[in-house]
Amino acid sequence: MELFKYLKSEHFDGLSNKGSIRIGTLKNYQSQEHGTMVSDSMEGSKRFTGNYENLTADQIKGSRALSSLISIGEGGGIGNLQMNDIVIIEPNYFVFSLSSGYSKSDHDKWLEQESYDACYKLATPNHFFRKITKQINKIRPVKFLGLFEVHYYDEKNGMDFFDSKNAYQAFMLKDYDGFSTQKEIRAVWEPIEKEEIEPILIKDIKLRSYVNLHAKVQSGT
Repeated sequence: MELFKYLKSEHFDGLSNKGSIRIGTLKNYQSQEHGTMVSDSMEGSKRFTGNYENLTADQIKGSRALSSLISIGEGGGIGNLQMNDIVIIEPNYFVFSLSSGYSKSDHDKWLEQESYDACYKLATPNHFFRKITKQINKIRPVKFLGLFEVHYYDEKNGMDFFDSKNAYQAFMLKDYDGFSTQKEIRAVWEPIEKEEIEPILIKDIKLRSYVNLHAKVQSGT
């Protein structure tokens, strides 16, 4: 899989010259300070809605969300269930977002919305994330969970409790906000200690050897 990162030139210069890089958190990306294309008030959460009749115990247990909200014994059931605008908040994680492909049109959108005029490609992703994990662990003990494809749904109205996306963790879900062509991939780290986490700025000069500038764009080009 080819992985690309859209960003501002100044941040690419920090990575290519000093090996510096920022690792964010789900909770931090709830903030509007990151701009409309990056921030999402529902990061780390999932919204559900649905009205159901004659649900069996097996059906409830087959829904990850419902089974986390309702405890029911074997052979039991619910005749009528209304669960509207239910928000489930999941744990916070360290995340780093990339794209599984490069698109000039997407880059133009990033330039317009976030002033992201540069894009780099990861030469060796395994080595890149191994180095990052090592540096994060010097600050906070973490476990690297891997790379995950982001899936999109209508956050405003919520998903059905039996939607196939129900099984995905919240860090794999985002709003169907018009930017879903980005083919977003997320690197995710789980904190070992269950304490509040904040974004981390790490620096490892060796990181610069794993990235190559892929493109630079300018307004009006």
